[in-house]
Amino acid sequence: MPAQPVPDPHPPSIAPLELERMRGAVRASLFAKPAELPRLGRYTLLRCIGHGGMGIVYAARDEELDREVAIKLLRAELARSDDRRLATEARALARLAHPNVVCVFDVGMHEGQRFIAMDYVVGEDLRRWLAAPRRLRDVLRVFAGAGRGLHAAHVVGLVHRDFKPDNVLVGDDGRPRVLDFGLARPPEPGGDPTNLEISLIESPAF
Repeated sequence: MPAQPVPDPHPPSIAPLELERMRGAVRASLFAKPAELPRLGRYTLLRCIGHGGMGIVYAARDEELDREVAIKLLRAELARSDDRRLATEARALARLAHPNVVCVFDVGMHEGQRFIAMDYVVGEDLRRWLAAPRRLRDVLRVFAGAGRGLHAAHVVGLVHRDFKPDNVLVGDDGRPRVLDFGLARPPEPGGDPTNLEISLIESPAF
């Protein structure tokens, strides 16, 4: 008899807001009523558009300014250990105002979970963008734009520390934008900002 898989004793939990959104969708399907979308302060969560080890990203509507935004919400099971990392990302992005860096304009807490509100960019990450046939001049233009975004971060004393194709969004307008500064840190006083220790959470290949 083949060995049975051992269940994970610590399965990842679903963020409360995501669970609320899923329940609303089920109720809407069962009772043919519009889904009641969860709220996070002034933001209404519309749909999940991405997720990673640290958090879930939603497309949302800013009800006060009537615009679509992206909300990054720290995963419930990581809220205590990684809250400071997400706050670091918010502070790092808030210090930058550059066309090649995703703009962050709000950070807060919701029922003990940290969130960041940032520009909603319609497009795809650089890895997927490069999977399609591209003209050399377009590739060079996008790479140069991403480099300008990184340079802008370095000018204000920040090093990304996890720069890779997944952390660059290429918008439908063709403009690249660097994001996910959750590992950013100021260089050590008097130190070389490019001479960084590699940790397991980073991507040394890039």
